[in-house]
Amino acid sequence: MRVLTPDIYLNHVSEVSPDLLHKRGIRALILDVDNTLTRHNSQVLSKEVADWVALMRQNGMKLMIASNNTAARIEPFSKTIGIDAIPNSCKPLPIGYRKAQKEWNLPSHEIAVIGDQIYTDITGANLCGMLSIMVNCFEPEKNVFFKFKRFLERPVLKHYRKIGESAFRSKGGTHR
Repeated sequence: MRVLTPDIYLNHVSEVSPDLLHKRGIRALILDVDNTLTRHNSQVLSKEVADWVALMRQNGMKLMIASNNTAARIEPFSKTIGIDAIPNSCKPLPIGYRKAQKEWNLPSHEIAVIGDQIYTDITGANLCGMLSIMVNCFEPEKNVFFKFKRFLERPVLKHYRKIGESAFRSKGGTHR
């Protein structure tokens, strides 16, 4: 179950503070796009997320997007917000995450991954030994495939909530 369990679970990406990251020794963030930074297929950041990205940059955080979506979807978004991207990341496989790690030349324990899905973002981060931060999605997916994945996530999140307070507070994490 550990590979599926996020280290930290928050409501929104904007709740990830520089203080939380610095206390954990995190110097770089790998970010999911759809339902993490913005709504599905949107090319626009909300003011709240744009302000959060600016805050991360002001605090010296390296940022990279890793998405399973295509270059046609991710590259225009990435250019608009000024963050390099790795499209077709093959999450949960380590391919995209290791590419970012190599570019930064950082050890795994100095990198956090922020995403909204257990079976891609969180599993990939845990397989790579990176801090996994799960955030709630912006909106429920309408696609049957995503609805099924969300259904499969329920027992994992229930387990997280059950053990979260005792297990993750002792590691300096938070739980929801």
